[in-house]
Amino acid sequence: LWMDDSARLGNTLPRLLRELRYAKREANRYTDFTANAGNFVMRNESTAGSSDDCGYRMLFLFRFWNVIEYFSPNRNLTDTPWGEIPEKYIPLFIPGQTPGNPNQAMLLRELCDSHSALVRYNMFGYNTVPAEVRNADDRVFVIADGPLRKGDEILSIDGRGWKSTHDGLARFEAASNAENRNYMTAMCMVCSHRDTAAVELVRDGRRLTERIATRSVMDWSPYITERMLDTANIRMVADGIGYMTGVNYTKADGARIMEKFRDTKALIVDLRCYPREFMIFDFIGRYFMPRTSPHVIWLAPTGALPGVFHELQDSLFVNPDNPAVAENPDYYKGRVIVLVDSSTQSQAEYTAMAFQATPRCTVVGTQTAGADGNISALVMPGGDFGYFSGLGVLYPDGTNTQRAGVRIDVPVYATVPGLQAGRDEILEKALEIIATGAYDPAAKI
Repeated sequence: LWMDDSARLGNTLPRLLRELRYAKREANRYTDFTANAGNFVMRNESTAGSSDDCGYRMLFLFRFWNVIEYFSPNRNLTDTPWGEIPEKYIPLFIPGQTPGNPNQAMLLRELCDSHSALVRYNMFGYNTVPAEVRNADDRVFVIADGPLRKGDEILSIDGRGWKSTHDGLARFEAASNAENRNYMTAMCMVCSHRDTAAVELVRDGRRLTERIATRSVMDWSPYITERMLDTANIRMVADGIGYMTGVNYTKADGARIMEKFRDTKALIVDLRCYPREFMIFDFIGRYFMPRTSPHVIWLAPTGALPGVFHELQDSLFVNPDNPAVAENPDYYKGRVIVLVDSSTQSQAEYTAMAFQATPRCTVVGTQTAGADGNISALVMPGGDFGYFSGLGVLYPDGTNTQRAGVRIDVPVYATVPGLQAGRDEILEKALEIIATGAYDPAAKI
């Protein structure tokens, strides 16, 4: 609108600016887009410089702001309006700063995007106590046996408890929503700078401290653990009810998995993890869709018009090898119950959305991370890097999933008594609704 302000700019300048805006543009040296998805890729930007130099600090701020302003489809979803960021941060970037570049980390937090994780390991350590944990009411519990026991409540790691961990993250770490920030807090609670961590915990009502050998966070992931990889997770959990995790799926095993579950009355797909392989088309489309149907809208940047974004609708094909085949009478007829929580992020969220395009899917669990879409990198002066969700991901009706997460049909939140008892309350609810026939969606066929 400011380009049309002839009262302030005169008549000639607005005309020239409009011509420049819509001028034909070819590829340039610094911006590119991925071939298939179309999210932004930064090219040939220098990482030279130091945050000790005010000029490089300002370059960091301006480069960061411009990338998000012109190439982030989620720029309007931030808590602070993106147009107010320069005014807010210029006074912070001009003076010198303490080691660790806190202003840069705070700027990344402004994206409100869980894909933008940057500082958590710098703050709390690149080692971790190898324990799967979940939170309830600002308390952290172990959910699988290992060096610690299922049901143990972790009070502190090396003397650091929930509040100091959560407060540290709240100041510096990006998170799409409050539920995911609490999940990040639980993950960071078990991080340590040491090879052996002092774990203060409560077990069976007794308070004790154990020293636990840590593992590198690059070597051990709570998203794909040894327990999840166990092929025993492809199993029957009750009469006529199958169960698998996203980690158990591989394209090579897809047919075998469906042969096992083909005649079940229900299949529980646990997406409280990161899928081991991409399962959207070769598994969900091939085995669960009665006909080819739209399942997602992508919001992508427009290269020729920076700051403008376009929508692309995508479909689940019943035969990915031959898209001309539009019908599949042999699709899975049972109920599909998808389990999600705050650990369900990115590809896991997209996978849940794909299942929601199938005829009898019910999603059970906690608000998901709200960070989907291919990741784009921020290449910054001084060697700093950051990331953001480079695509918008919407349901076919236009509902945005960024920050909000996927649609939940049956909300279920972990409770302190449940975690203390080692129960899986989300799985329990899934079994309950299958047994009672509740929340069975009307067939969309």
